[in-house]
Amino acid sequence: MAGVFTLRQAYTKQLTDNSNFSGFPAWPKETGLNFSQGWWGGANGSSLTTVYRVDFANDTVSPNVRGPLPSAAATAAGNKDYGWFLGYATSTQTLIYRIDYLNDFATASTRGATSAGRYGASGGGNKDYGYMAKAYKGAYPTSGGTTTVNRITYSNDLASTTSVGNLVSDSFKGAVTGNTTYLWWMAGNTGASSAGPFTSNIDRLTFSSDLSAASPRGVLSSARYAVTSHGNNSYGWIIGGSLLPYGGVTTVDRIDFGSDLSTASVRGSMPTNTTETTAGGNRNYLWAIGGGTQAPTYKSNIFRLNFSNDLVAVGERSYLPTAQQGLQTGFHGHFDY
Repeated sequence: MAGVFTLRQAYTKQLTDNSNFSGFPAWPKETGLNFSQGWWGGANGSSLTTVYRVDFANDTVSPNVRGPLPSAAATAAGNKDYGWFLGYATSTQTLIYRIDYLNDFATASTRGATSAGRYGASGGGNKDYGYMAKAYKGAYPTSGGTTTVNRITYSNDLASTTSVGNLVSDSFKGAVTGNTTYLWWMAGNTGASSAGPFTSNIDRLTFSSDLSAASPRGVLSSARYAVTSHGNNSYGWIIGGSLLPYGGVTTVDRIDFGSDLSTASVRGSMPTNTTETTAGGNRNYLWAIGGGTQAPTYKSNIFRLNFSNDLVAVGERSYLPTAQQGLQTGFHGHFDY
């Protein structure tokens, strides 16, 4: 789901517990690496510029406030070194901001620009590129969604984003997750207002042929929007969302990447109805932060899903300093397990 910053699905930077991870080409493959921190920031439809850092090994304490964004953003993507925040609610806010994980008390630096303001977008990527899609095609809230997918090249981030292959159908406020080969975009609002209609469809983009259109795959267990997602190299988990304009759900779905033409399976559940939350994490866990049960009432809760035990209810860990909706994660995607 989009948000102040879909830093979606937060990623991580500081690396520990080498015994659990392997295969990152930027690091010794003999040991591998584990991400131990995640950055969340911004928020869809608000002026929030705060960035929070979650210490995954110490997640029962409130996140640390780090350096701010210059202005709010719509979504995020990143790699092991940086997080990029992109887009926003108006056509005049197209700037891209970059967080340096090793210097995260500093204000995020301004880089290139998106092709247009992209409210409601979702972001993901790999170690080289970030992708943004499922945004409003124009002004919020009456323009409806778009099929456009924008790509940022991390090594050339002072340039504007480029358009690559489109999604299958128009929608906004969906979710995205991925592995080293593909991104899966799912759910969203296909109408021109918060009343829907909503979709359960899943589209898949192939990194190696991203100028081609995404392919239709399976569906979620139900149609909804304002969802969030994170996963590992084998599965993607989809958290919460809305079935009505402002009503959250407790549903947790799981996509099997190796069998993605099937309907997603229902796993555990959130403790309360949840919409407009934002997920991120590492290879073993998903953290869902903020959101709400019904707008304009928002949450400060931080929940954690254990991938190895995903049929049980998601557990609560700690709280944000203030309630927020639509935060974005510093990394939304996966790079080279």
